[in-house]
Amino acid sequence: MEKLSDKQLKYIQGNLDGRVARRAPVAVGQIAADLLRSEQMSGPAWRRRLVAVLSEHGQDLLEHASILGVRDGVLKLHVAEPALMYRLRVAWEQRLLALLRAQLPESGIHSIRFIAGPTPSG
Repeated sequence: MEKLSDKQLKYIQGNLDGRVARRAPVAVGQIAADLLRSEQMSGPAWRRRLVAVLSEHGQDLLEHASILGVRDGVLKLHVAEPALMYRLRVAWEQRLLALLRAQLPESGIHSIRFIAGPTPSG
């Protein structure tokens, strides 16, 4: 368990750090578009297009889930809470699969797995 003084120091450091920008919230689509234009996004072109498709058609999804990766045709999305995971699965799984088959068939994504719990490190 983290000491209260450590939490306070992290808070102060985060707020005093000049690299921390204080600005109004930005839409998920804008963040994704900026990321795609930057050099930080590497890998196959279809991965960049995956982020673009999700940011264009799945902003509601990306507000609650983050992309963990794609492996063996399975798109893994992380969600913080199990109840939210269930709701997103019901609302998005089939719709997202149909969207990816239509707009990104070269990705080979054939299923989606939602993973709930603390943010995985690594």
